[in-house]
Amino acid sequence: MGDGEYSGHRIPELPADFLTQLAKRYPLEASKCDLSDAFTLLITVAVHEEVARRASGGHAERHLPTVNEFATHIVNHGFRALSKIHHPDLKGDTDTQRRLNEARDLLLPMAENIDGDQHSEDIKIPSGGPEAHSPPTSRWPPPDGDLPF
Repeated sequence: MGDGEYSGHRIPELPADFLTQLAKRYPLEASKCDLSDAFTLLITVAVHEEVARRASGGHAERHLPTVNEFATHIVNHGFRALSKIHHPDLKGDTDTQRRLNEARDLLLPMAENIDGDQHSEDIKIPSGGPEAHSPPTSRWPPPDGDLPF
């Protein structure tokens, strides 16, 4: 489960319960952190900085979807809507559905690679699972068998 509900969200946009889960999985203790992994350290510090900001009265920020998220959503939902019309199991045509599949397969990578309004200074919850970015080695695998994002 590498891609979670909050994949791509900025740390300040996370709901309190998820932020608490991340704070437990990325403890701010040198003995429990993998000090050789810069990404893990960055996430650890960012999560605990946000926990402290919220403890002093801050609130979660509203998540504004990126152009990339909107484009991917449009392709996926458009594909589903048209499949309900053209799928052979629903009295549609096989060749038409095949062409629709080709269109989706062509458009989806383009939509996912749009680099519209990304802000490089923001720390975001990554997608890709453990092979992309591992949590601290002393805590891998997480106790409940779930990935942190």
